[in-house]
Amino acid sequence: MIDAGPEQRGTTGALAEANGSPAAARLSMLHCASAFLENAPAPVAIIDRLGYRVLYVNAAFRRAHPLATSQMELSIASVFDIAAARALEALVDNGSVVGLAVQDSVIALHEGEERQHCSAWPLVDEHGSGPPMVMIEMRAETSPVVEAERALHITVAQRLVLSALHDQMLAEASGAAAKVAEAANAAKDKFLTTMSHELRTPLNAIGGYAELIELGLRGPVTPAQRDDLGRIQRAQVHLLGLINSVLNFSKLKEGRVSFEIEPVRLDSTLDAVLEMLLPQLTKKGLTFERTVHAGSQCESLRVRADPEKLRQILINLLSNAIKFTDAGGAISTRCDVRDGNAFVQVRDTGRGISEQDLAQVFDPFVQVGRRLSSNDPGVGLGLSISRDLARGMGGDLTATSTVDVGSTFELTLPCASTSALPSP
Repeated sequence: MIDAGPEQRGTTGALAEANGSPAAARLSMLHCASAFLENAPAPVAIIDRLGYRVLYVNAAFRRAHPLATSQMELSIASVFDIAAARALEALVDNGSVVGLAVQDSVIALHEGEERQHCSAWPLVDEHGSGPPMVMIEMRAETSPVVEAERALHITVAQRLVLSALHDQMLAEASGAAAKVAEAANAAKDKFLTTMSHELRTPLNAIGGYAELIELGLRGPVTPAQRDDLGRIQRAQVHLLGLINSVLNFSKLKEGRVSFEIEPVRLDSTLDAVLEMLLPQLTKKGLTFERTVHAGSQCESLRVRADPEKLRQILINLLSNAIKFTDAGGAISTRCDVRDGNAFVQVRDTGRGISEQDLAQVFDPFVQVGRRLSSNDPGVGLGLSISRDLARGMGGDLTATSTVDVGSTFELTLPCASTSALPSP
């Protein structure tokens, strides 16, 4: 029901709520049209085509046709004489047909009363969408001046109602789409988790049997066979890594990842990661530089973090830098402290990321610049997982980049304590 003021809520409000129809529910949102309809000079009612139920009446209608508050299933037949109700129902039927002009009829609303002009406007758009509602206006013969004012008032009111109905329908469609998307995401996450668990068992078996064969427990192994076994094991480790990434992503989205936060030495963690990745740096012929912002002593800095998850973030950032930087390029890390937070930047001179792609670089399953023929490993979860882990530890992960110049990823984490901050 349109909220037309407190004085009639006890009547039309209760009746519309009792109806419980989709039209009544949608009409309850049309506050913007209430003032116009309430002040219309002639009686106006909005009728639900299904059951001919009265959803709203304005002040002029209530003065001309008093309503009993006990009528919880208000219909046209409960307000007017039988003959008048049948004539009004026919007018509603004609007025609900999309594409027809405004329908008019002359009806005696009550026995012995003077007949009145009744007009019906459909409250659906040109496509017929929305509940089948009709706006009925009732009036006696009036002067041309009053008639023109009345027609303008009703036309504006109709357009306001149509506009509000359209906005409400868009909002409902958006809400329904959001629920469908949410259900689809939940189904996808459940599928990924289930499949990841199912794939881990056979992959572990592949790795185990390949190792048994390589050890010669099944018989002598030729050099060519040993090379093939090495390829099998590397592929097994790679696939297992991808599955673990999917599992970690699913756990993060479901909120099932726990963090063991403690003071962690930033420099020693970074050294351990660099030592692990040094063979990859050397193999690609990349130079590496580690710098500290002037005035900071990050060598002794401790941050509040989960040690294992901090290592995972740094491994992901440095591995990406190595992967997307051509031979002869450079990678560097830079440490700084500002406002009680530690900042670790990982820079590379790689291919860079376009402004458009940079906006989605942290989205799951996104690999910027990935081609079907690309040999780049991974499923595009590393950066998404890293940012979620950083935020789970009270920090963040951001990126800046310039195409053909390079990229910079900045990890932010809170310092362990004020006393642990480096001296300026």
